[in-house]
Amino acid sequence: MHVRWGAMRRRVVVDAVDHVVLDGHHRLAVAHRLGLRCVPVLLVDPTAVALSRRGTEEPLLHSEVVEHVRRRGVMPPRSTKYDLSSMDVTCSVSLDRLRHPPAGSP
Repeated sequence: MHVRWGAMRRRVVVDAVDHVVLDGHHRLAVAHRLGLRCVPVLLVDPTAVALSRRGTEEPLLHSEVVEHVRRRGVMPPRSTKYDLSSMDVTCSVSLDRLRHPPAGSP
């Protein structure tokens, strides 16, 4: 869809403390395939976001997610759910701008 729209329309949500992607793994993978040099990101305080384990009532701590990511990589698809409903993750940044960020950008 990014190519059809010519823009990224949702930001990748990242833990501001441990820099773990909370939401947007597929958008990030597409950005890599498209050769984008940067992506729009929303940094969040992980303690302010409710977390649940999908398919079970068993509790899950963010620290467990971080530990898993550091030791084994990305959590299995659809295994966690961060409640981002109170956050505005929408954006509209052209793919050209993301391929060629302004001079002086990281």
